[in-house]
Amino acid sequence: TPPATPVPANARKGYRCHSSLAPILPPDASFLRLKNLQLGYTLPDNALNAIGAESVRIYLQGTNLFTITDYTGFDPEVVAYDNLSLGIDARVYPFARTISLGTNIKF
Repeated sequence: TPPATPVPANARKGYRCHSSLAPILPPDASFLRLKNLQLGYTLPDNALNAIGAESVRIYLQGTNLFTITDYTGFDPEVVAYDNLSLGIDARVYPFARTISLGTNIKF
């Protein structure tokens, strides 16, 4: 007869055992995120005549600039692979923050 113990048999053998799904479900994944922002400036006509262009636009663009949340995981925007994984945090690495500076020149 095996000894009486509160620890499940699989846990004693080193297997990860979940008696509930609470450790893998996000507790509160509410968040506010600035995902895309673009600021631009189009040069006035008198400046365009000096360089011989029809139009010039300079812009600064940012993606995933900030996220406000109390969520402790990597990313509160949980990715679902199918209908069975909705709301389950698979610890997918978050999207990178990107900042770009560019110009649109039309001659």
